[in-house]
Amino acid sequence: MPFDTFELTAVSDQHEFDVAQFKSNPCKVMIVLSASEDKDLRENLLPKILKAVNLDINKDAIVVISDDKRIDIIKTVTTLNINTIIVFGFLPSAVSLNVDAKKYKINTVGDRQFMFSDSLSIIATNKERKMALWENLQTLFLS
Repeated sequence: MPFDTFELTAVSDQHEFDVAQFKSNPCKVMIVLSASEDKDLRENLLPKILKAVNLDINKDAIVVISDDKRIDIIKTVTTLNINTIIVFGFLPSAVSLNVDAKKYKINTVGDRQFMFSDSLSIIATNKERKMALWENLQTLFLS
């Protein structure tokens, strides 16, 4: 199942990408994943996770694949007016947030909601973490 992913390119010690192409196509959520994440999980598990909360990965989400360097996520989501960000496999500091965010909890920064999670590979093999993810996704998108 093809969907758009975007590799971030280095700009000094942080990453940025051209957001102009997305301004005309508003998205509900930004997903941040590691480039080392298994391709099969990105292409199969991630769309299923989003579909479970009535999101279409091709219409409702921007998927950002990072090579494990810092991402200036606030600038990107502000420009695109995205208020919900789900981060798989990164700490808050990797997305330029200086917060004590707990995994599988909805964290609010300004008017943005962030949820940090383990990587897809861990979620795929751990039922407890999969359930924690599911419960919080329901709160974010189905309530």
